[in-house]
Amino acid sequence: LLRAPEKLPWPTDPIDRLAAETSLPRWLTALWQHELGDEETRALATALSARAPLNIRANTLKTTREDLLTALKNENVEATPTPLSPWSVTIESRTNARALGTFKRGLFEMQDEGSQLIALFCDVRPGQSVVDACAGAGGKTLALAAQMQNRGKLLACDRDGRRLEDLKLRARRAGVHNIERLAVPEGREGDKRLEPHLAKHDVVLVDAPCSGLGAIRRSPDARWRLDAAEVATFPPRQSEILARYATLVAPGGRLVYATCSINRAENQNIAEAFIATHPEFSWTNPATLLGESLATKLGAGARDVQLLPNRHGTDGFYFCALTRAP
Repeated sequence: LLRAPEKLPWPTDPIDRLAAETSLPRWLTALWQHELGDEETRALATALSARAPLNIRANTLKTTREDLLTALKNENVEATPTPLSPWSVTIESRTNARALGTFKRGLFEMQDEGSQLIALFCDVRPGQSVVDACAGAGGKTLALAAQMQNRGKLLACDRDGRRLEDLKLRARRAGVHNIERLAVPEGREGDKRLEPHLAKHDVVLVDAPCSGLGAIRRSPDARWRLDAAEVATFPPRQSEILARYATLVAPGGRLVYATCSINRAENQNIAEAFIATHPEFSWTNPATLLGESLATKLGAGARDVQLLPNRHGTDGFYFCALTRAP
């Protein structure tokens, strides 16, 4: 006769027990338990195990959110406005968004609502000079261009020039024509390319390369592929990139630091260390950029914002703004 398998004993160590409850690796459980506590970690793990919503951003150079919702309805797409970003819509029905006529006409871009909030937080204006320091394929760049109403200068930088080629195609579809693309390699060659831009820009966004811990729901196996050692490699790079692009901020201008991570070492610690070594910069209260109502809704502190999937329904973004003295 076959014996029934013996039940394994439930872990007695608190971290091991929480890891078992949340289906998180032990190192990540320990990190979030330390920073967020048991209950928040449980709620976060549950949210990260759920299917991520398909958020899109209405391209206000060509439409409004209300008109986009009508256009989607005419394509038999069920969609609803989201509660945080004024441009965001969730597509509820299963559909290939890239095949829609509204997409091909440049009426929207796929973009998480949290990512849209970073662009909103930059508070850029028409006619300003703006830098997206780690532009990649340009999701936030296009959102900034729409805010600027195609007026002013928007410099999109990335160390990978091939990704900037993707931005060129996306900008054409979106009707954006105020973007200048600049490939910036690491080292002296990159510094040389940035020299003409030193201390000349009103707003510089540094959406730094990060561990992506805030977007695990979009790549469920990432929690098992990542480890503590790999995550620890990001803060030194983030500090270096932030300091490098801070030199482009004009007196009185604003430096915005952001990541898609839930990890103090990549977020608050980076900003705090930067402030400690760059006394010409000071914290900007998020409410001055987002407005009191939205800042309260996001649970913003006096210095920064941490979005959490379980609280906000967005990916787990962090952002803060640092103003350079006039």
